[in-house]
Amino acid sequence: LVMSQVETEFQKHLATLTDEFANGEPAMKDRAAKVEAASNEHAQALAFEEAAKTAKEASRTEQKEAETEHKAVLKAQQQAGSDMRAASAGVDAAKAELTELDEGAVAAFKELLEFTEIPP
Repeated sequence: LVMSQVETEFQKHLATLTDEFANGEPAMKDRAAKVEAASNEHAQALAFEEAAKTAKEASRTEQKEAETEHKAVLKAQQQAGSDMRAASAGVDAAKAELTELDEGAVAAFKELLEFTEIPP
């Protein structure tokens, strides 16, 4: 009698367990699909992150190149300013020489021409 009761209980539990396995199959497939979707999403996020890192590095490189170019332009601008001041000083000196020549030698030459003019 005890053996038959144990066997009956064992069969009930076996049937319950079999039902749980049978009913758990769709839920397991659903969870597996969710895991697959999450894995794909994770892979896409990693690819996006890698692309963003590459873009960031390219931007930093471009920024450094632009800063270097900016420094070179500033140097050239400063040099051009120095050259302009030197050229301006040269022009001022040339104007002073021209004024001195006009007031001195050219004026003397004109005066000499007036006094030595030969009548026709």
